[in-house]
Amino acid sequence: MAKVQIWGGGPYHPFKAQAEVLGKALESLGHGPQYSESREVLGPDHLKTCDLLVLMGLDCRGSERVRAEAWEDRARAGETYKPLDENQAKGLKAHAREGKPILVLHAGLISFDERKELKDIYDGRWILDKSFHPELHEFPVKVIAMDHPVCHGLSDFKIEDELYCDLVKPTQSTVLLEATWKGQAQPLAWCRETEAGGRFVYIALGHDMRAWGNPALIKLHENAVKWLLR
Repeated sequence: MAKVQIWGGGPYHPFKAQAEVLGKALESLGHGPQYSESREVLGPDHLKTCDLLVLMGLDCRGSERVRAEAWEDRARAGETYKPLDENQAKGLKAHAREGKPILVLHAGLISFDERKELKDIYDGRWILDKSFHPELHEFPVKVIAMDHPVCHGLSDFKIEDELYCDLVKPTQSTVLLEATWKGQAQPLAWCRETEAGGRFVYIALGHDMRAWGNPALIKLHENAVKWLLR
């Protein structure tokens, strides 16, 4: 049984409900998930006993401008963003450097945007004031890497979701999923094996529970976990 640490929390997304769905999937695969919205779980003392780190929370600059009703935890409304502290950054980077797997979901790509070095770990990034998504809508998703284990059993599908656009595109990864916005291809999931021998997966889909109820996204999550922990 693998110990899986899920880090979540922040505005605009039902993180607790999403973590519950993911947690049940992990348990069905025989793993032990833990969910936390505290940055303390990113510290090296905690992560040294973690087999898989899942980053799904949204924590970045501009949080004080987010309207109160957008927060699950209303007590956080209006708070000023604090950069990730050195110990927690050290833990996250050590986890990657030691070859341990990382799964980043949806808005997790945005978090801790001041940490430029995370672009190299993620092989991509959301750039504040450049990256964007149109209004939530249904759109077709093309499976690019049919033969990759993360795409096992998947075929092209439609999903009602946010379509992330103008991300820093991956250069060292296998692109798994793609969609098109105004004629331009947008990578929506990618994975790679790192120089340290670890594995990384990013999935841009999954804004709300409508998306999380899509069978293709559920399958993608399960496949990603299996591949990351293989």
